[in-house]
Amino acid sequence: MDIRITGGRVLDPLTGRDGLGDVAIRLNHVVEDDGSAAALTLHADGCIVVPGLVDFHAHFFEGSLFGIEPLLMVSTGVTAAVDAGSCGCANFEFFRDRVMRTSRLRTKAYLNVAMTGQPGAGFWEDVDPGTYKRDEIRALVEKYPDDIIGLKLRISKPIVRDLGLAAMDGALELAEKLGLPLCVHVTNPPETMDKVAAKFRKGDIFCHVFQGTGYSIIDENGKLYDEMRKARERGVIFDASNGRRNFSFPVAKAALEQGFLPDIISSDATKFTFNRVSGMKNLPFLLSKYLNMGLDLNTVIAAATSTPVRVMGMEGQIGTLKAGAFADVAIFKLIEHKTVFTDSDGLPMEGTQLLVPQVTILNGQVVYCANDFDLE
Repeated sequence: MDIRITGGRVLDPLTGRDGLGDVAIRLNHVVEDDGSAAALTLHADGCIVVPGLVDFHAHFFEGSLFGIEPLLMVSTGVTAAVDAGSCGCANFEFFRDRVMRTSRLRTKAYLNVAMTGQPGAGFWEDVDPGTYKRDEIRALVEKYPDDIIGLKLRISKPIVRDLGLAAMDGALELAEKLGLPLCVHVTNPPETMDKVAAKFRKGDIFCHVFQGTGYSIIDENGKLYDEMRKARERGVIFDASNGRRNFSFPVAKAALEQGFLPDIISSDATKFTFNRVSGMKNLPFLLSKYLNMGLDLNTVIAAATSTPVRVMGMEGQIGTLKAGAFADVAIFKLIEHKTVFTDSDGLPMEGTQLLVPQVTILNGQVVYCANDFDLE
């Protein structure tokens, strides 16, 4: 063995494994433990050993105003990430060549329907379907099928303006022709959320599900719109994608109380929010928030491993600790620690459970290790 992780609680939602045990690594894959000596032993007593986390919604195109260096995320247990439409057809190849291909972090991307992608806060992309560069978009999708996993659209009122939901109709039509899912940023939508949700197809991504700006998934009577459950039944994926402007405690608590949980928990990290904004901070911090809101650990870890990996088309390769998968592993301590979580309006929630990153293994190599973690 190159690495053996021993003594920890091994939790793998994909396989259902949950209990004390070892994880063995040879070269860059998880393998069956044959009992042989290991070059490096990681003593995970009192820790939780999980597949490397997947941050399904982040922005790491440093050519924009807000992109984060993706490799910084490994310090938080993240080993794979999806760029959520930072680039359009005008700049995607530059992004792919300079960022995606050179980063050790495993990366995928959504291609923005707007030619410019998302330039940054205060600069709105043109989402008028009449301006789509359809031939250029198709060419990129066909050229990079392993990198582009869908299209991206934002439908906030300041962006769509008089177009309203016609912007979404145009993006859905293009996605249908290309055979791709559409990821839709729904914060501050132009219509009530039941009308928005009714347009989603199987496999589309409902992004920022617990946002509270303008219309939300909770109606004026405090009830979850029926269209949300109908959308889930037909296979729509609901991503929390927190960010600093896309999460409301009143909305999230109402939804969770009515049994409506997120399929995916992601950070929406940028260089202005990663480890800088108390309401977002990083992915394990957000997973901790959901633990303190009553979700169990298996559900929370699945929302950042097995579920996003399935949407990325990488099930069995990453997001699991079964033999044969790439050796992407994260080790955490779940500690009792008074922590205040805030939403986009500054509303606080006090919690007592906190996931603290200890070790990150990416492709069989230890790329982060806390100073007080025991190894030999």
